[in-house]
Amino acid sequence: VLHAVVDCHDGRLKRRRRACVQRVVLCLVIVLAILAAPAVASAHAVLASSQPRAGERLGTAPGVLVLEFTEPVNTKLSWATVTDPSGRRFTGGVTGGQEIRIPLSTNASGVYTVDWRSVSTLDGHSVRGSFQFGVGVTLAGGSVETSQTSPGEGDLAIAVLRWVEYLSLLLAVGMLLLRRLARRHPELEWVRPHLVVPLVVALASGLAVVSSEGFSAAGSVSLGGLWSYLTTGLAGWARLSRLGLEALALFAALEGGPALWLWVTSAVGALAASGHGAAIHPAWWGITVDAVHLVAAGAWAGGILSLATQRPPGGWRSDAARELLVRFSPPALAAFTVTVGFGAIQAIQELGTAHALVGSAYGQVLLVKMGLVALMVPLSFVAWRRRRPHLRFEGTIAVFVVAAAATMAAFPIPPSRLVEEEAVRQARPSLSALPKPGADLTMGGHAGQVLVGLTLHPALPGRNDLFLYLLPLEGNRAAGDLTATLTVGQGSVPVTTCGDTCRRAAVQLRGGETISVSVGGPKGGMATFNIPKLPAPEGSQLLAQMMARMHGLKTYRLDETLRSGLAVIPSRSLAI
Repeated sequence: VLHAVVDCHDGRLKRRRRACVQRVVLCLVIVLAILAAPAVASAHAVLASSQPRAGERLGTAPGVLVLEFTEPVNTKLSWATVTDPSGRRFTGGVTGGQEIRIPLSTNASGVYTVDWRSVSTLDGHSVRGSFQFGVGVTLAGGSVETSQTSPGEGDLAIAVLRWVEYLSLLLAVGMLLLRRLARRHPELEWVRPHLVVPLVVALASGLAVVSSEGFSAAGSVSLGGLWSYLTTGLAGWARLSRLGLEALALFAALEGGPALWLWVTSAVGALAASGHGAAIHPAWWGITVDAVHLVAAGAWAGGILSLATQRPPGGWRSDAARELLVRFSPPALAAFTVTVGFGAIQAIQELGTAHALVGSAYGQVLLVKMGLVALMVPLSFVAWRRRRPHLRFEGTIAVFVVAAAATMAAFPIPPSRLVEEEAVRQARPSLSALPKPGADLTMGGHAGQVLVGLTLHPALPGRNDLFLYLLPLEGNRAAGDLTATLTVGQGSVPVTTCGDTCRRAAVQLRGGETISVSVGGPKGGMATFNIPKLPAPEGSQLLAQMMARMHGLKTYRLDETLRSGLAVIPSRSLAI
């Protein structure tokens, strides 16, 4: 009777423990799902500048819309479209490493919508965004640039596959460590890790992850788009090599090859090179930190998962099991320390600010991951001290730690890059040479094949800040290599660089002077500006009347002379 009572009590405790674990698992799934829910953030983080700007009101539609990004984009998979008020769509592509241009052949009044997608060549993540501007109208409430910087539904589906791949590779690392420990004298023959199974799963899930990422970036199931995705940038080649290394590891496991350690750890390194670490500056440091973190996690968490797959003779309280645990404890403790240390470095790199730990969805998922790791510390310490490990419970927590890591990898942009790119946008000098309405005098011309804008501030007699806006045919980036000299009257004035397209000088003006701008290079030339009497009369009302008349025209004839700097071409066109 006493034995029956004890057995009944033990059964109740096990059922309660199992129910408690199930509740914890359910809560963790719900928390991760909520934290990873899609969120919309400011697109200023990925779009350094646009011409025209979001929410801007123009008198006429621009001939070309320019989007400039803060990092290089895939030339074949990145695109942008402009939809005019009548519904016509205009499409453009990458014209430079970080620039997309969309030619426009419309001048309809109303609201224009710009949609864009960029695929980074640094880590392969794609980001979508949109904004609006007006021609002849003012947008109600302005227009905010938006881009989805948290994972969407498709990203979360890929994250599940990535979770499986992470688990499989980390389990393979843990099994390799366990096999090596078991071969020490005296050899533990009952330890037989089955490496083929996790490597098969790793290869299958890796194929699913890479193909899904490529098709998502391409916007369709396109083999050409997938190939472009995998052969562009370090991250693309890392994804391709990762699949090859996983295949080599599987082959070595089947054939019993001696280089299995090399192929598995190299596959983990390629996994790091295809993630957020590749976008850290310098890239080698970000990739190294991520790779060491993953390998150490494989030795620690993967080792625990590997232990959970073993069945020692006599159970985990037997002498044989204790011998394995004694051998496993020192490398596991060292690996855990390395995992936490490099994880902290990685968190600093990817968070950017302390506020991002609680103020961003990415930081909140990281908090869950940190909480899970912290939960394992006292449990593991007590269990391993008593030589009675709860491998299934610890393994379950390790699985959710990896799930949190896979969820974080699904974020297109970690907070640190949001902070960096926002700072770049704020300091972006490309637009600093443009006029401020009602306060500046701006004139335009060309020096050879380079468009030149000249802005005076405050456009009053006396000292003025002079800004030059240089735009060659090759785009904003090419303007950074241009040299410009400034002459006011008969005297030369020194200029300083304030951005790729911006040059700045301080001049004394009364009005009536002649300013010459000379742009060097084979495509450069000289632009001359005749400054009117200062202060110049306000022209906003006259410009508004002109725009109203132009938009009221049904038919018109346009006579113009096109000067490229190399030739002069007269042109006449009739529009109805």
